[in-house]
Amino acid sequence: MSDEERMEYFQNAIISLDFMIRLVNSVPDTLIPITLTVKGMLISGKLMSLKQFHEELGITITDSLRNETPEFRREIREFAQNLLKLRAVDENGHLAFNYVCVKDPVFHLGGRPVEMEMAVPIWIGKIDSVDGYFLGSIIYETSETEDAADNA
Repeated sequence: MSDEERMEYFQNAIISLDFMIRLVNSVPDTLIPITLTVKGMLISGKLMSLKQFHEELGITITDSLRNETPEFRREIREFAQNLLKLRAVDENGHLAFNYVCVKDPVFHLGGRPVEMEMAVPIWIGKIDSVDGYFLGSIIYETSETEDAADNA
């Protein structure tokens, strides 16, 4: 990446977020509690490396293919193994991919968590799509009046 391309990138990305993403991609098994703002939605969970994301993706996909043929499952496992070979940080310490990965994400919109049809173990997005962030995860507690209204 040229100096000009790097300057253009940092005009569209948050430098400290870029640093933390490089950190989790450089230090194995690092998870950082974080909440991201993306187009008005809050995504709260643990910042994870691209390698961890690909490991979780491989597990999730192969677990969901139990009824498929052994040959098809083997092909998917090989694909997942190839993803693990990708280096997220280059030899100069720069990000090779423009991704932010979150483990155990909870999505919040309008001050409330979004109900999901199934558990979402991982989330991936582009770094330059993140409008802001804060360290820590959101813990949502309902009040007794909200619980009563929901159960009515």
